[in-house]
Amino acid sequence: MNEQETPAQESGIFQPKAINESMIPESGAKKARKIGIALAAVAVVVLCIMVSRSLWLHPIKKFYRSMNRHDAAAMTEAFPSWLVDADMSGESMSVEAMCQVVINNLGMIAGNDGTVHALYSGYTPIEAEKLEKIQAGIEQQFQIKTKVSDGRLCAMEVTYRNTDGKEQKQIEYVTMYRINGHWCILDVPNTTK
Repeated sequence: MNEQETPAQESGIFQPKAINESMIPESGAKKARKIGIALAAVAVVVLCIMVSRSLWLHPIKKFYRSMNRHDAAAMTEAFPSWLVDADMSGESMSVEAMCQVVINNLGMIAGNDGTVHALYSGYTPIEAEKLEKIQAGIEQQFQIKTKVSDGRLCAMEVTYRNTDGKEQKQIEYVTMYRINGHWCILDVPNTTK
């Protein structure tokens, strides 16, 4: 018999097992930490989903916020840069000029210090055939390669308010497009679909 072995070990009756971490009961602190980490991971995933779902609304929000600030230059950020930078001489109004007209219309509706509040109320998807036509039209007119991958006709409940508190409410429609991976608008909101 070896000095380090007990008689039970020598006879094979008792074989001690190696102790590993899974055999030691977890303390309350360890369990709480694991639960906390799991909850934090779930919260991050939920937050990412919520942010990604509302990213497409950013151009609409930018448009109406800029209208409130009477800032046509900031309003143009709701449009794709290639459209803002396009030479529209002779064909149609530039994007910035179009945005300035919108701000002037706000002045006529609600006064120079009037405000606008827009609330998103839903959308209808744009059909794939129309998206293909929009893409072909952009490529032909502006001579740039694009990919129009999604489109949504959004309904906005818009309230124009003057400084006296008088309000004018209406539904406005904004068509959003996902062009080359970025959401934007190609035209100003209007009251007809």
